[in-house]
Amino acid sequence: MSVSDLFKPLTFLHGSPMRNRFMMAPLTSQQSDFDGTASKYDQFWMEQLTQGGYGLIQTSDSTVEAGAIAFERQLGIHSDKHLPGLTKMATAIREGGALSAVQLHHAGHRAVPSLGGIPAPASSKTLKDTRILI
Repeated sequence: MSVSDLFKPLTFLHGSPMRNRFMMAPLTSQQSDFDGTASKYDQFWMEQLTQGGYGLIQTSDSTVEAGAIAFERQLGIHSDKHLPGLTKMATAIREGGALSAVQLHHAGHRAVPSLGGIPAPASSKTLKDTRILI
């Protein structure tokens, strides 16, 4: 691929094409509200990114379930209460000409109980004195 290809649209089998091959990697900002809903700062960040001309913009790591929280002010996608803010962010991205994506995240054995996280290791050897329930 030549450098000039970076500026060409990228088409997929389904869905809209990306206007170019530049993608904004997901960055963790810890600026969401404490309940995981998108804050005005999340919205402003997405609006700023749309000015960069990216073909794809991704959110920061977003919790896929309530017990999967890894850190304070982590963006969530595990509840309907998160939809209005996420919709607003996606709309800003699309209106700016980019495709939107969410980085899915589960803290696993690093979930933080004091934030509502429930450590969920992949095996009983990950954490001491843990039993996997199947």
